[in-house]
Amino acid sequence: MTQGDRGATLIEVLIAIVILGTVFAAILGAIATSIIGSDIHRREASANAILVSAAEAIADNGRNPYQNCDSGVPSYDPSKGVSVPANYLLKMTSVQVWDGGGVGTPDASSPDGWQLCPATDVGLQQVRLSVAATDGRATETIKVLKRRPT
Repeated sequence: MTQGDRGATLIEVLIAIVILGTVFAAILGAIATSIIGSDIHRREASANAILVSAAEAIADNGRNPYQNCDSGVPSYDPSKGVSVPANYLLKMTSVQVWDGGGVGTPDASSPDGWQLCPATDVGLQQVRLSVAATDGRATETIKVLKRRPT
């Protein structure tokens, strides 16, 4: 055998295997992170689509007629006409009524002009909706203004 025909030693082969294993583990970790991120993004996009449809259902006086806030919390149904998949939970979390405050000089009782129902209803409500994936990977909320029809 000549000097150039010797081949690789055991140490050289082990070093090559360690380097390849490290590179493979890094690539596999990046792929797993990408898959998880894509799944979360898909769930958030689905939750947002459900929430926008529910907001339209709340704002539509045909599906959810205006209910005064004077005697209690209105019982709007955000799922009327909305297809909600089984792995999502859609709910109305609060209804507030605008009391005319918060414009100019806000007072301490309602610094932003909104009070939780029951309160004196002047014809403008803020309905807060939320949707969450049952596995907890996506949660979205939105506030919808609902006006009393004239």
